[in-house]
Amino acid sequence: KISIASLLIVFSHLLHAQKNEIYCEVEVVNLGTLQNVEVAFEVARLAEENKPTGIIASYEIIHEGNVIESKNLDLNTISVEKINSTFYFNFIIEQVTYKTAQLRFLIKDMVTEKSLYKKIALKKGNQHVSFGFKNYSKPLNRNFLVSSESFILKDVTNKPVHLIQFKHNFLPAAPPMGNNMSGGGRGLSVDSVITVNTNQAIVLNSEALYFAQEDTSSTKGMGFRVVSEDFPKFKNVENLAHSMIYISTNKEINSFLSAPDKKAALDNFWINSGGNVEVAKRMIKEYYQRVTYANKNFTNYKQGWKTDRGMIYIVFGRPEEVIAVENGQQWVYFLGKKRKRVTFEFVKRPNLFSGLHYELFRSPQYKKVYFQAVEKWRNGAVFLP
Repeated sequence: KISIASLLIVFSHLLHAQKNEIYCEVEVVNLGTLQNVEVAFEVARLAEENKPTGIIASYEIIHEGNVIESKNLDLNTISVEKINSTFYFNFIIEQVTYKTAQLRFLIKDMVTEKSLYKKIALKKGNQHVSFGFKNYSKPLNRNFLVSSESFILKDVTNKPVHLIQFKHNFLPAAPPMGNNMSGGGRGLSVDSVITVNTNQAIVLNSEALYFAQEDTSSTKGMGFRVVSEDFPKFKNVENLAHSMIYISTNKEINSFLSAPDKKAALDNFWINSGGNVEVAKRMIKEYYQRVTYANKNFTNYKQGWKTDRGMIYIVFGRPEEVIAVENGQQWVYFLGKKRKRVTFEFVKRPNLFSGLHYELFRSPQYKKVYFQAVEKWRNGAVFLP
């Protein structure tokens, strides 16, 4: 006989599987006169596949109930990239000038007939510049470039643009129970200025934050970041070690990096945490998949893993609900055996360099759940309920 309790457990697992058959996040990135719609999605049945077979996507731009633009997106003919279990693609739309316009995005699995809608407010973008940022080497990257990639500043006419370089190593995000302060830098100083022309291929080799301006005497411009060649999926030991700051200490990280064999020192941390090699491998895979996702999806004026959203994603994983609120997002988790509801709220703040700057509303109430989550990483219990 099968007990009622067993049936309930099976039914619960089926519901959870159905809920997560399709996961999708959509974000609109203002890049000067262009708007880049970034899509990240996962489909359970395609976890081991390299191509999004059987997936269709489309979008509509809606203003006051009227469809002003619509298009079907053929994922077989556009560039789709898969990193770990996540597929990425993007498409360009022109600046939408209507204040109340919305983008309604649909993704559907033709095999399972499951579908998911996403609605995004199309707020008026950056009108401070007449050009648009376009990555030619890797169009799937938005407002960051891997060093040595080529890009253009697209404009209707050819004109000089000044690229101001800031070599600044921003701090990782502060813990969520802090005094409402986000990790970051103050007092940026200019490292150098170069002049380029619009509509011409540009290559930058230095990892840095850049601000593109036509007039350097004003505050009008557009920011973007040049990142290391192993970005967003870190391979360099230094980057792997530094991105562990949320579950380790500065002292530990310095010990990894000063060891004769840095990689072995790093591996020993994970083996000691997991208790054995097999658990350590699972932990390493999970942690750095989260770092990669944060880099790919949350990078703005600083690397994605250093942002507030990156920190929460890395420590807690994917939120079970993402709720759009006035000028921000709420991430909802159900933690522990009692499935306690915990909500993190991110507020979108004005930022000179980026329209994707979200700050976490910090509170002492997060202290217990944060330390519990970190402790799970440090004692190998991260995969337990």
